[in-house]
Amino acid sequence: MSREAPSLSDMEILERIQGSRDYAFEQAEKMRNQAIGALGFAALILGLAGYLLIKLTVKESLKELGEEEILRRAEIAAEKAEAAQVQAVAGGEQIEDLKAKYLNEVGNLKDIKNRVGSLGRIVARLQASDQRVELGACDSGHYYPNKPPLGVTSSSNSPRYVDKQIRFSREFDSTPRVYVAFSHLDASREFNLRAMVLAENVTMQGFDCRFQTWAESRVFQAKAVWLAIGSTQPG
Repeated sequence: MSREAPSLSDMEILERIQGSRDYAFEQAEKMRNQAIGALGFAALILGLAGYLLIKLTVKESLKELGEEEILRRAEIAAEKAEAAQVQAVAGGEQIEDLKAKYLNEVGNLKDIKNRVGSLGRIVARLQASDQRVELGACDSGHYYPNKPPLGVTSSSNSPRYVDKQIRFSREFDSTPRVYVAFSHLDASREFNLRAMVLAENVTMQGFDCRFQTWAESRVFQAKAVWLAIGSTQPG
C-alpha cells in the first residue's frame, strides 16, 4: 500500500522544525565563542593581576631593604662584573701567551727537524763517499765529594780528569777525526762550573774520552757523545 504525500500543513511543520534546529545550533555556536572570549579575557586579567602583585612585592621588598642596602648590593654587583671582565681579559692574554709559546715550540721542532735532516744528509753523503762514520757515547761514571778524581775539591788550578777508553767497532784505515760533546753534566751549584770533554790519544783502533775539571769545581758525573770520521782507504 503506497504512502500518501504530506499535506501542506505538514510541510510547514517540518520547515519550522528544521528552522528551529538551525537556530538552536547557531545560538549554541555563539555561546561557545562567547565562552572562549570570556576565558581569554579572564586569563588576561589574571596575568595583569599577577604582574601587579609581583611589582608590588618587589617594591615592598625594596622599601624593606632601604636605600643604603640597595646601593651596597648594586656596588657589589658592579664589582663582580668588573672582576669578571678582568678575568676575561686575563684569560684572553693567557690564551695569546699559550698560542705564542705553542707557535714557538712548533718553530723549534721544525728547526730541529731541519737540523736532523741536514745531519742525516751529511752522514749519507759521507757514507756514500770514501769516508767512514761511526757514532757512540761515553760516561765518566759517578763521583762524589769523598771519591776522586772529578768530585774532589782543590784550591789549586791543576786539572783533574778521568779517561774512558773507546774502541771502534772496527779499525779505520787511517787515523780518524773524532769530535766529542757533552750530553749530560751533574755538578755542585756551590762552586763555579768548569768542565771539558776531549778526545785524547786517537788511533785507528780507538781513543780516550777525557772528562776534565779544575780549581774548586765539583763534578759528580758527565756523559758525552762522539763522532769519528775517517777514510776507508789507506792515507
